[in-house]
Formats: sequence, C-alpha cells, structure tokens
Amino acid sequence: MKDSLQQAEALFEMGRWEQALGAFEEHLALNPEDSHALCMAARCFLNLELYGKASEYASAAIAASPDNSYAHYIQSFVFYVRNLDVDSRRAIETALELEPTNPSYHVMVSRLEAKASKWTAALEAAETALQFDPHNGDAQIVRAGALVRLRRSDEAELVLQSVLESDPENEDALTELGFLHLHTSQWQKALEVFQSALLLDPESEAARAGLVEAMRAKFPIYGLLLRYFLWMNGFSKRYQQVIMYGASVLVRILGWAKKEYPMIAPLLGVLLFFWRIFAYLTWTIRSGTTLFLRLNKYGRQLVNKNELMESNIVGVLWLGALACWLYNYFIDPFALVCRIGIPMFLSMPLVVGGSFSSADYGWPYYVSRITLVVMLTAGLLGLVLFGFGVQIGIKLLMFYFYSLNFVLLGLAYLEGVEPEKE
Repeated sequence: MKDSLQQAEALFEMGRWEQALGAFEEHLALNPEDSHALCMAARCFLNLELYGKASEYASAAIAASPDNSYAHYIQSFVFYVRNLDVDSRRAIETALELEPTNPSYHVMVSRLEAKASKWTAALEAAETALQFDPHNGDAQIVRAGALVRLRRSDEAELVLQSVLESDPENEDALTELGFLHLHTSQWQKALEVFQSALLLDPESEAARAGLVEAMRAKFPIYGLLLRYFLWMNGFSKRYQQVIMYGASVLVRILGWAKKEYPMIAPLLGVLLFFWRIFAYLTWTIRSGTTLFLRLNKYGRQLVNKNELMESNIVGVLWLGALACWLYNYFIDPFALVCRIGIPMFLSMPLVVGGSFSSADYGWPYYVSRITLVVMLTAGLLGLVLFGFGVQIGIKLLMFYFYSLNFVLLGLAYLEGVEPEKE
C-alpha cells in the first residue's frame, strides 16, 4: 500500500500526471479518506487543466481531514488558478491559522496580493515567508517580482542572481529575470534570458511570451509602447480600465475645447492627432509586429495560434485599406466605396485587437469573438452591398460606424475580466 503511494508520488515528480493520477486513484479506492492522496490527486487534475475535478478532490481532502493545513493550501491554489481569488484568500487564511509558520502559505498570500497589483503587500508576504525559510526559492522569486514593480530593480536582480547561483536551472527565476530586463528596457539581455528559460522548459508559456515581447521590442516604436504596457501592468485590471476610460473622457473634453476655443485649437489639434496615433497603436501594434516576426524563421516558431490568427486578419484588413487608397489615388479619386473603405479597413484592426486581448476562455471569449464576427460582417458585407447599390448596405455601414466606439469600450472592459476556469 505504501509502495503504491510512493510510486504515484514518483510519477508525479516526473511530470507524468495521468499515470500518477491513475496510481493515486487506485490507492484512494482502498483508502478513500487519505487526505494527502486526495491533495496529490487534486494537483494532478490541476496540471491536466481539469479545474473542476481539482476543486472537488481538494474539498474531499478537507472533508477527510479538516485540520490538514496542506489541504486548505491546495484548495487555495486551485481557487487561485481558477480566478476565484476571494475563495483562494479564505482558504489560505484557514491554512495559516492551522500552520502560521509554513513559508509556502505566505508565498500563496504574496501571489494573491501580486495578482491584485498590491505590490507592497506582496513584498511583505514574501519577506514573511523568508523569515521562516531564508532559502525558499519561490518566496525569493515572488519577492523579486514585487521589487521590480516597485521600481527596485537592482535589489530584484540581486535576489534572482542569488537564486540562480544555488539553482542555475530554475526556469521560474530565469523567466522573472527576463521580465526584469524588459522593465529596465534591456531588450537583448531579456531575449537571452528568455531563450535560456525556454531551453530548460520548452512548454513554458511565460518564457515564450516574454521572448516574443523581447523580439518585438527591437522595433523602436514597439519598444516605446512596451514601456507604457509595462507601466500599465503595474496597476490592477480595474485601475487600468479607469485610466483608459478616463483618457477617453479627456479626449472628448479636448475635442470640445478645440471647437469652443479657436485660440488653442492648433495646439489641441496636434495633441489629439498624436493621441489618436498612440491609441491606435496600443490596440494594433502587437499584431503588426507579429507580421514582421513571422518573416523570421525563429520568430515564426514562437508565434502561437491566437497571435497567428490575429495578425492574419489585421494584415488582410491593412491590405484592404492600402488597395482602396491606391485605387483612389491612381484610378478614381471619387470612388465612394474606396473612400468609405479606407476608414473602415483601418478601424477594423481596433476591433480585432480588442477581441483578441480578452481572455481566451469562458464567456468573455465568446462575447468578444461574436462581437468581432458581427462587426466584420456588418462592415465588409455593408461595403460590398453598397458597392452594388443595394440599399441595406448603407444601413450595415451606418451600424458599423455608429456602434464602433461603444464596441471598443465594451472590448476594453472585457480585457480586464478574468472569468472562472471550469
């Protein structure tokens, strides 16, 4: 019996989740109240991305042994991954009541604080974990992440270098070091570090995404905007939305002031012009740089399915805008279809960027994709029908242009939503 449990744990340590799960369930068939085995089975389900089953087994572990602090910790971690942060915090608080000196539990608190962009609280929780275990690698890594966001990059680098000295193959530490270099605009160093992290764990999505960002940052315009993106990521999703909506209101006020006060109209016109370019690029530059990355053999391998699809759609739309402009310029400057087509084809990438920026699971995914399909259909079909003189084409185009601002505001909201993972 004990040997079968040890075998299951050995399979888990090797990352053979399905086989380990089968071994744990075989053990649980004879020992259904084994809280530790239930916790390990929950971890297997978590690694297999079966989040509902992971929650079920974590709850069973607590029911079997309510005083098992580790079971509450596992439940907290499952809730954390499922974006049920309130439930996760409640579970980890229970674990800490049962075992207040366990450093892993304080690391969990630090992760929750970091997820809420409460970086000072995240730093304090990580430092509490280190009081109980000064060499805890996870605590050092989350502490370094908090230090980076608090603009204490030199301290963070010393912490990460210390972790890597004792464990050179710590992929999490390398990935965090890569993001540190991104925050300090050291693009080449970031690229090299992310490459090292991917060599250690080719399946690491964080290292892949970081490497793609480092490669994009070599384009000067993207490098400038990446600084803005990283600055925004220092805020919680809610505050990011407040900033975006506040900027939108400010732009409307400036537009009103431009009409009402002719003396400052030229200055405001210049400000609004550059703001529109900036706003446009924040929604489209990732797909634009992805198109260039795909020209690079190595970059092409790094682009994931969503990035590939987004860049394909945006590339076609930009080609459509270019074709309309060329037709107007060289063939018929009065072609109304092309005059309408240029702003339509240029505005559609905003909808595409907003749609692909939302979560790729749960209800925001379906809402954003349905919105994208509706807007693309209304715009493209409306333009074709208008070109053939069909009256409904005008109505579809009016629907597209009149609803565009509301759609973009809705997509900006969806970008900040983190739905529950089932």
